[in-house]
Amino acid sequence: MPVEAFFWFTARTVIRCSDRWWKRLNLGTGIVAEKFKFSVGQLIEHQRYGYRGVVVSRDEQCRASKGWYESNLTRPARDQPWYHVMVDGASHTTYVAESNLKPDSSDKPVRHPLIKRFFNGFHNGHYYKACQY
Repeated sequence: MPVEAFFWFTARTVIRCSDRWWKRLNLGTGIVAEKFKFSVGQLIEHQRYGYRGVVVSRDEQCRASKGWYESNLTRPARDQPWYHVMVDGASHTTYVAESNLKPDSSDKPVRHPLIKRFFNGFHNGHYYKACQY
């Protein structure tokens, strides 16, 4: 039987995680807070450098080494979500802070040599992964 999501329970919070989204529901208020602004497979644009790409994976905070972070010219806050992004028209990936990203409105597919390793479909401006059991 496939497992699509995992649930964690604390005294007042339910957290549901899947490869598509991560939400926290405060049981006292009923307010849902999104941890990540962007989902895996979503098209994005870098606000400063203007390149397009697709989100491959996400981290709750920067997991790069101190040396890598200090060599980053912009040094956005480490304690925010960070995203691994395949860059359109290139063969490399980037690791980008959420504050440097915005949704891409072109809805055009990303051209990257590894796209088929991570996704098996593209529809309405979003990439989809095959279900893994």
